[in-house]
Amino acid sequence: MKAAHGMTLIARCLLIIAAVSTLTSCGDSGKSSDSSLPGNQIRLWVCLAQDEPHDFKMTVSEEAKANGVVCPVCDSTYVFRAAACPSCGRYYPVGRYNASPTTCMHCGAELPGKDVSTLHSHGGH
Repeated sequence: MKAAHGMTLIARCLLIIAAVSTLTSCGDSGKSSDSSLPGNQIRLWVCLAQDEPHDFKMTVSEEAKANGVVCPVCDSTYVFRAAACPSCGRYYPVGRYNASPTTCMHCGAELPGKDVSTLHSHGGH
């Protein structure tokens, strides 16, 4: 009888430890999963209003709250979605269907996107 009581006590303790562990890990994973929410996704932008392009990031939620995307450096709306150059890390503009310049405007490295002229080579759409 004493052995059964001891086993029950051990089982209860293990159950409590498992419950506390589960609750603690759920709280931590909730924080990390916030970055995976669509509104928290980070998008890259580049402003081409001045001679020196301005690189910046915004979340989808920030874009939705704003009245259009505005450059945080010069307040221009001459901004474009961007990608980071694999060579120098600076941003370059990208368009539909991953169209981009063929070389980075900062370091001259060849870029992986599609040249915009290939999309319109057969008389357009």
